[in-house]
Amino acid sequence: MQRQDFPNSPLGLHRVIEPAGALPQAAWRLDPSPELWPDEARIRVDRLNLDAASFRQLTEAAAERPNGGGADLAAALRGAVLGIVAERGKMQNPVTGSGGMLTGVVEEVGPDSPLGLAPGDRVATLVSLSLTPLAITDGLARWDGRSEQVPCAVHRR
Repeated sequence: MQRQDFPNSPLGLHRVIEPAGALPQAAWRLDPSPELWPDEARIRVDRLNLDAASFRQLTEAAAERPNGGGADLAAALRGAVLGIVAERGKMQNPVTGSGGMLTGVVEEVGPDSPLGLAPGDRVATLVSLSLTPLAITDGLARWDGRSEQVPCAVHRR
C-alpha cells in the first residue's frame, strides 16, 4: 500500500511512517512493503552485514539474559534483529543508532529508477541499513549468531 500523503521522493520521504516528514535514517519507522515506487529497486537480499557496534551491543545484551550462551545466544540474537526490523521496518539498532549493509540480487526495477540496475544484477549496497526499508521473510533461520554476517531472505527497496 503506497502512501498517498507524500509524492514519490528521491530522498525516500514516501517510505517514512513515523515521524512523518523525517528523513529515512532519522525516522523511527519505515514502510517496508514490497510494492515499488517508480524510482525504486527491489533487491532479494541474501546477506545482511550488521555494523560492528550494533552486533557487539546486541551480543552483549543477549549474553546478559539467563541461559544467554550457545544456541540460546543465537536464538536471542535472531529475536533481537527480527524484533528491530519488524518494529522499525529497517535494521537500525535503537541503542547504537547503527545499521550495516547488505548484498543481494536485483529482482525488479521501477521505470524511473536512476540507478542503472537490471533484474539479476548482483549488488552490495553502500547505503546504511539504518535508512533501508527491510522485511525479513525467513526468520533468519540460517544465522548461527557467531558473526555480524547474517544469511537471510529479505526484500528491500
